[in-house]
Amino acid sequence: MIVSPELIARDCLARVPQALLCGPQDSLSISPLNQGLGNTVFAISQGDKPPKQVLRLLNQNLALINRHNEVLVWQRCADIGIAPALLFWSHEHQFCVTDYVCQQTPFVLDIEALSRLLIRLHALPALPTTSYSYQHRVEYYWNNLTNKSHAQWNTVLKPYITQIPNIVSSIEQSKLPACVCHHDLTPENILIGNDGMQLIDFEYADQGHPLFDLASATDALDSCNSDLLWRHYAAQRGVSTSDRNEQLAWQSAQTLYTLLSLLWVLSEQVVHYRCEQRASTLNLLANRYMQRLSNNDFSL
Repeated sequence: MIVSPELIARDCLARVPQALLCGPQDSLSISPLNQGLGNTVFAISQGDKPPKQVLRLLNQNLALINRHNEVLVWQRCADIGIAPALLFWSHEHQFCVTDYVCQQTPFVLDIEALSRLLIRLHALPALPTTSYSYQHRVEYYWNNLTNKSHAQWNTVLKPYITQIPNIVSSIEQSKLPACVCHHDLTPENILIGNDGMQLIDFEYADQGHPLFDLASATDALDSCNSDLLWRHYAAQRGVSTSDRNEQLAWQSAQTLYTLLSLLWVLSEQVVHYRCEQRASTLNLLANRYMQRLSNNDFSL
């Protein structure tokens, strides 16, 4: 029997200690939030009042994630004010409750504010356990893709796949050191509310390279503002963007992020091909990422 997400959400809510919720259980209402492609998310309200909290049903089908690192990084970010408060987390039942942040509309990123936020994120203490590898992630999704007989994509993407060792090596030539990274700074994961800019959804958080985070933020920016973010961030870190190695590292990070995003989307298409709306969204994303790979902004 298929159980609706709403019923699952209600069951999860009943497992949260009453003192942590924004009102008595019987007075709370939940409503779906349209956020991203990963988790199923609900706003929690008391009666007809504005939402105060968020319930996330964590996607148990995601590969290459570390929920323990997710909790640790989210909590550390919340402690310094760059993520909503993490009120409750259940590893057993795969859900969490956080404070609600009302997203600013229209969504407009302040480049300098985002740069300052990323510097604070990247200054967090190193994680106690990490096994993050960009090359491994590419190989994982690529192997899944080739196993599913995506002949047209296999042909188009293979030249990029063969260059991955060089792309990763180029990124590592940057003077910017490895650090804690979010790895998924899409517009859905950046909230701009009354308390400023905050991040959510840290399932891919791990040790990594800061240029990858900058590259992932380009989903919300045009190419001009993407470069502006990179230059502003590098300047704050005391790194010259006139250095040829830094320029190549930045181009390589954008290529790597775009390729990984495309491979992830294609793997999701295999899972969700029966859902017309989801499949349509994924197809649009795949075409957009392929266009970004094909244009002259990135170098192999």
